[in-house]
Amino acid sequence: MDLWGELPDGRGKIEVKITRHGPVLYNCATGLFPFLNNETQVWQFSVPYLKAVGTLTLDGKTSKIAGDAWLDRQWNDFSPDFFNKLTKWKWMDLNLDNGYKISIWDMTVHEKNENAWATVLAPDGSI
Repeated sequence: MDLWGELPDGRGKIEVKITRHGPVLYNCATGLFPFLNNETQVWQFSVPYLKAVGTLTLDGKTSKIAGDAWLDRQWNDFSPDFFNKLTKWKWMDLNLDNGYKISIWDMTVHEKNENAWATVLAPDGSI
């Protein structure tokens, strides 16, 4: 996949080619998980085994870049008042040296109901 973007002020741009080299991660093992205390559903998959190569240009100076990347795709059936209910939403990924990838979630609704979970993906694709 080729990705690119430019800063709105024209001061910089990024051009990257990413290549998948491992399995896909489906959060909660199925890619479907309850959100907002089961009021809505979220579908998601992650592609955590990506290699990225490209260039970053900032203020006229271009640098080569390379490393690991992580891509998420998420969709939902949120109601129009979704953001009035959610008070905290945190997500992060961990990329361990042994090849394991971990997707960590924590959500708090109305400052009282907390939902948290982690999905661990092994290099062989098992969860």
